[in-house]
Amino acid sequence: MNIDGLLPWENRETDSKTSVIQDHVRSVRKSGGQPILNHPHGSSAVSAHDILPVQDFHMMKVYNANTKRNNLFKRRYLDSSLTSESIWDDLLTEGMRVYGVGSDDAHTFITIGPNKSNAGLGWVMARADSLDSDSITEAMKQGDFYASNGVCLKRYKRSGKKLFG
Repeated sequence: MNIDGLLPWENRETDSKTSVIQDHVRSVRKSGGQPILNHPHGSSAVSAHDILPVQDFHMMKVYNANTKRNNLFKRRYLDSSLTSESIWDDLLTEGMRVYGVGSDDAHTFITIGPNKSNAGLGWVMARADSLDSDSITEAMKQGDFYASNGVCLKRYKRSGKKLFG
């Protein structure tokens, strides 16, 4: 999030998903951006075990409204421990500070329908000083946001480990 262009990818041989994620985190940080792990439950699914050793990592996509990226458990592809929600829960249980983001991941903008990946089906609500990318990124880095697919809160407050709506 909040980078100016495409980041170079080192195509190196490794079986370590942790190393690949760590390399991406370093590259994004070096470019002044905020790394977000997208599609953790996708075809190259990662587990909490893969993510826990990664340093300077604090955001992952937990909700994706794209109809081809169903967040729900699919028996033929994954076991239930590799859903986004399960991975996130495992990371939090292990004490990792990682925020959950959401997006519509829109790919279809002309035809609207329940089987289309349309805009406006998932987003992040951030409490930022202004609507520029730096302010929104800073609010998200501080955890001053929530992911939604429809709920809009008038206010929310964090206190210690509790969130109040």
